[in-house]
Amino acid sequence: MALRESQEQLHSVVQSTDEGIISLNSQGKVMLWNTGAESLFGLTMEEMQGQSLDRIIPERLRLAHQQGIILASQAGGKTIEGEMFELMGLRRDGREFPLELSLGYWQKHGEIFFTGIVRDVTARKATEQALHRREQELEQSQEELRALGAQFISAQEDERRRLSRELHDDMNQRLAVVALEIQSIQSTLPESDPMQKTLQHLNDQVSSLSDNVRHLAYQLHPSILDDLGLVVALQSSIKDFSQWENIPVTFQPRDVPRILPQDIALCVYRVTQECLRNVAKHAEASQVFVEVMGLETGLQLVITDNGKGFIPQAVRAGTHGLGLIGMKERIRVVQGTFDVKASMGKGTTISAWIPLFPET
Repeated sequence: MALRESQEQLHSVVQSTDEGIISLNSQGKVMLWNTGAESLFGLTMEEMQGQSLDRIIPERLRLAHQQGIILASQAGGKTIEGEMFELMGLRRDGREFPLELSLGYWQKHGEIFFTGIVRDVTARKATEQALHRREQELEQSQEELRALGAQFISAQEDERRRLSRELHDDMNQRLAVVALEIQSIQSTLPESDPMQKTLQHLNDQVSSLSDNVRHLAYQLHPSILDDLGLVVALQSSIKDFSQWENIPVTFQPRDVPRILPQDIALCVYRVTQECLRNVAKHAEASQVFVEVMGLETGLQLVITDNGKGFIPQAVRAGTHGLGLIGMKERIRVVQGTFDVKASMGKGTTISAWIPLFPET
């Protein structure tokens, strides 16, 4: 009586589940076909009893299925125990659909039997495909953004180069002419003339303005970078920064190649320049260390200050954050990596790795 009740309970569970439950004998003939299987494939137990699974397997896959049954029977089912497979099923109306099959086996009187639990994964596959398409679209958008970022930086540098040349070649030349005219006027006047003092003051102002224009032109585009290389350009820029901002900077170049690709040299120069600008504007530091190391496959840039530090997550929306974003974008364009370590009261360390042989 208890055995019969257990069998009825098991039958009730098997028939009530939405998943298809199918049992086969060692010849691959159907012994059990629950209501879940009927719903999935549109075929009744009466239609499938004693039949092979050819009716629910696409024709192109039937031979592989038959061979699998034979091999599993010969191995005593051990080759498929606990395995899960993703296959294509065939409905009564001929439509194919993706399914997931969990297999197990059991033996009785020396004969092996197989039981499979079948799930329709059409919705899941559709979701996975939609997610894959979205990932591809996102990757394409990121590639387009990267290309746009690179174009923007290139256009920005071209414009800076043009403005630098105009300031140096045009504006500075005009200021030099003005200075010569002032000196010419001075030469015609007696040294005791009261205008001498005014003209000298004016000449000093023109000279100071010329220095400022020269400094601005250098900031826009350092021709020394093209002519003498990264190390010399950085030495000059750092010396200039220390004089203007009155902040000591220790510069340590190590094994930096004399000749570097222009985009890489300019990237390191601009990132260093932006870091120092941020130090002057925000850090309240009394000492800065700049280290550029040439390694076998790339350049390592490390800039450390002893200033007040900051919380990186808290400044992303501000001007400081925009500076960090700009530096990160420059590093990304040359396929490098960028890292910021900072905390309140403990200074800031910015490091970047730039490969000398980026992937194409």
